[in-house]
Amino acid sequence: MTFPHFDYINPYLFPETFKIVIVFFARNGALLILAGVLLYFLIVEPYLTYKRNGTFSYRRTLYRVLFLVVSVTSAYICVHILKTIFNEMRPFLADPNIIPLFVHGANDSFPSGHASMFSALAMATYYLKYKSLTIVALLALLVSLARVFAGVHYFHDILAGWVLGIGVTALIYFLYSRMRETKATFV
Repeated sequence: MTFPHFDYINPYLFPETFKIVIVFFARNGALLILAGVLLYFLIVEPYLTYKRNGTFSYRRTLYRVLFLVVSVTSAYICVHILKTIFNEMRPFLADPNIIPLFVHGANDSFPSGHASMFSALAMATYYLKYKSLTIVALLALLVSLARVFAGVHYFHDILAGWVLGIGVTALIYFLYSRMRETKATFV
């Protein structure tokens, strides 16, 4: 079985510096982005709110961070349930011409966990502070595409991860909205 789209993006066709960037976003950069968004909603946004209004709500900050964490964690759990069901081989195992940029697991390609978690993060950011969606969505897209360029995911893995992450976050937002109608405010 061959996968013609990998002929154009095989990582060893790229210059060495581009490979370093791909590996950074495919592996380590993802955690830095997640930490950056959480720190923004924990520290920066409450500080800016305090400077603007003279006060801020600990409860509001807690609910916002909890919404981010629950969204990303739920997407992560759903992905791993689906990975055990589908058990799809990674591209580098299905096609010996594909050489991955880093060592990775074997039969857990579909759907992409990184794409799911970072699309959930982008969607949660949209619900909480829509102006910062562009930055987070672009970083999520970089992480997702880096996984394909690194040779550890197919494009359909990424697409399924994005659909799952956005869907899970929309469901959680709906449930939180019901809570808000009865009790607490977080948006």
